[in-house]
Parts: sequence; structure tokens; C-alpha cells
Amino acid sequence: QLSFSAMERGLDAFAKYVPRDVVKMMLSGAMGRDTTMAWRTVSVLFTDIVGFTSLCEGTPSEVLVSLMADYFHVMCGEVLATGGMLDKFIGDCIMALWNAPLALRGHERAACRAALKMQSALVSLNTKWASDDMADVELRFRTGLNTARVLVGNYGCDHRISYTALGDGVNLASRLEASNKTFGTVVMVSESTRQGAAVEFHFRKLGRVIVPGKAEVVTVYELLCEQQQLQLQHLGVDGQPNNSGCSVDDQMMLYQWQWVRR
Repeated sequence: QLSFSAMERGLDAFAKYVPRDVVKMMLSGAMGRDTTMAWRTVSVLFTDIVGFTSLCEGTPSEVLVSLMADYFHVMCGEVLATGGMLDKFIGDCIMALWNAPLALRGHERAACRAALKMQSALVSLNTKWASDDMADVELRFRTGLNTARVLVGNYGCDHRISYTALGDGVNLASRLEASNKTFGTVVMVSESTRQGAAVEFHFRKLGRVIVPGKAEVVTVYELLCEQQQLQLQHLGVDGQPNNSGCSVDDQMMLYQWQWVRR
């Protein structure tokens, strides 16, 4: 009994360093331990905190560590709650995948839902920090989402291996996150992600652009909210019949601005 409990504690600790589903697959023999990767369609998310360099400069290290622990705990919880896999932290950036290592039907929708829930959770976090005498701290972050066929699996060498995703589709998700700054948006998604999630979410087309680091033109969208949050054809953002003459996109931009900040 004691040895079994010790093993469970060891596995729980191991799962903090390696995604839990990857640990389970390794133990069951469903995943090898060599550097092999396979093509798979996944939805990829990147987030990045606005002004993180300045935050590091003006915040005591001990406070910053505590702040980021709160932030990562809440944000990663939203990823896991929607069936996503935490790939890695890159400084303040979060990289996450859906549809790997386990198959997830509707992974585009799951990724979009996580992106919105993460923004909503940040509002509560900022309120908490303000009540904890950290009134000078108010974080904002931007998100990029892309769905693409990429290489997924064990990457590295004999000394260290990491389960991750590689490919142009992963790079595009990162570039979309950075492109939010140009458009003044919060969550930017690709055409492929929008197509897979359009039945449940509302998007605003931003246009066809060349994102940094890529030569091809891509169509990009802003993720606004879930379709069920508004009866778009009949109601305005306040729940009353829409007689304002404003377009649905204009209403949704206003709604999202209010929703992200409330």
C-alpha cells in the first residue's frame, strides 16, 4: 500500500513536468521514448502578456514569481478544462495544443472556448490582485490561434526529449498572436480555426495580411464571443431588439470590449 501511494505521488509529480496524457501513454507503451514525430491536425494557441518586459523591470522578483504562479495556474486550468495540452512556457508565453496527444473532436471549438475563458479569468485575477494591495498590476495578454497539419511527437535528442508540435502551422499561431498589436485586437485566429468553430462562435474578419515572418497572404479574424451569448439576428448587445442601425460586427466589437473588461 505504501509503495503504491509513493508511486502515485511520483506520477503526480512527474505529470507536472510532462503532460499527464503523455505520461499515461508512455507508461502504457502507446508512445515510444525515441525522437519520432507524426503528421497530425491540431489547434495551436499562443499567448503573450502585454508589456511583460516593463513589468519585470518594475516588479520585485519575489512578487513577480508569485504573480506569474497565479496567472499560469488559472490560465492553464482553462486549457486543461477544455481538453487542451500544455506544451510549454516560453517566458510569459503559453503554448498549448488541442487534438494531441489524444484525439479531440471539435478541437477548434475547444481552443476558441479556452481563449475566451482565459480572457474572462484574467478580469477576476486583476480584481484579486487589486484587493491584495497590488493595485499597480493589471495584466493584459494577446492570443493567437491556428489549426493546421503539423508534426507532433517527441522532439529533441538522447539527452532530453520534449513532446511538442513543429511546423509552419505552429509558427503561424505565434505570428497571429504578435499581429494583434497591429490590429488592436485581443484574440486573432486563422481561417482554418474559424471554419472549424464558426457554428458556435462569432468572428470579425480583419482582412488578408502578410504576418511577420511569412511570405504568403493569410486571412485573419478576431474571435469575439460564443454565438449563444447573443441572439444576433434579433437582439442587440443589451438584449433589446436591434434598431440601432449598427452592423452586427460593430455591436460585437462593443460587446467584446465590455466583456473582456468587466
